[in-house]
Amino acid sequence: MLVFFPRGLPGFEEWQEYYLYQTQPESPFYNLQCQAQPQVSFLLLNPFCFTQDYEFDLPEAARERLQIEDMSDVAVFNIVNPRGGVTSATVNLQAPVIINVRRQLGEQIILEETRYSLRTPLQQLITRGEV
Repeated sequence: MLVFFPRGLPGFEEWQEYYLYQTQPESPFYNLQCQAQPQVSFLLLNPFCFTQDYEFDLPEAARERLQIEDMSDVAVFNIVNPRGGVTSATVNLQAPVIINVRRQLGEQIILEETRYSLRTPLQQLITRGEV
């Protein structure tokens, strides 16, 4: 799926179109690859494959920018920093990537809530199913 990020991604504002695809069938991991610069790619995960406890309020301004009419059209992902492999990889739970799958619009939202970390160990999510 080609997703348009009207504001780009933090640090990559100049690029707005990204391909989103699953790394393997049935995998919780996805790639978000820049259309214009294919070497710019992010590893994402679907946090709900590990827990149902990850929740936050999506700001109304973000809902409007993403043209969200029905929350069933929303997909939530988190960026994984895979440096050092699975044992030391971290997940950014503080700034989820929100995608309106019906309209193919996306945005990375930086949450005001402080209960989530920028660097939650991936291993913690996998082994304990905790966020």
